[in-house]
Amino acid sequence: MERQKLTSNDIRTISRMRMFQELPAEDLRKITSAIHFEHFAPGSDIFKSKTAGSCFVGVLSGWLIIYGHSPNGNLAVVNVLGSGETIGETALFLGDGLDVSAKSLDSCRLCIFEQEKITSLMACMPALASGMMAAISWQLKRANNEIVRLQTLSGEQRLALFLLESVDSQENRCNISLPYNKMLIAKRLGMRPESLSRHFKYLRTFGVKVDHQNIIINDIEFLWSHLKASSRQH
Repeated sequence: MERQKLTSNDIRTISRMRMFQELPAEDLRKITSAIHFEHFAPGSDIFKSKTAGSCFVGVLSGWLIIYGHSPNGNLAVVNVLGSGETIGETALFLGDGLDVSAKSLDSCRLCIFEQEKITSLMACMPALASGMMAAISWQLKRANNEIVRLQTLSGEQRLALFLLESVDSQENRCNISLPYNKMLIAKRLGMRPESLSRHFKYLRTFGVKVDHQNIIINDIEFLWSHLKASSRQH
């Protein structure tokens, strides 16, 4: 584990983290001076399940897998976090241990927010306190949405929604470079790898083409229309 210096890109990434988005520049500088930054090699354990919530973690670059284990011991992927996303803020304020573990998928740069420093800053920064509450509320809402999706959407619908939410383009046609392998995507979407392959094949009808880790969506609006229509049938 190596200590890393703060860069201008780091500051921009931190400013995108949900709890810091409304902070004035002066307050953001105080935040960046109170946290530290670390590099983790691929496959490093960031934290283990039941670890006490003494800090929370923000991703500056790279990918983290957030996971647990089912009663029969199988790996259950809870989430995969990329640049600008955070984990652990809810456990930090509840004082509970985390119910999940985190591991780096590739080379990661992370910022570590320690409880004592963050709570001290919140006492003199009302915008930070409200930002933390907004971030925790958003985390809970996202977790609820994930449960609803697993219960109400078919595997093909979950895959289509995953692809559409990965689109970062204003055009109606786009290329998506999958950030991690299809095995993890399958686990993330609550399906078997062979089911994922079958759903990808089905989505060809709606303009989705697969080339290794690259996905081409020929008509984003058409895929959205199909998703909405199929959701109404369930």
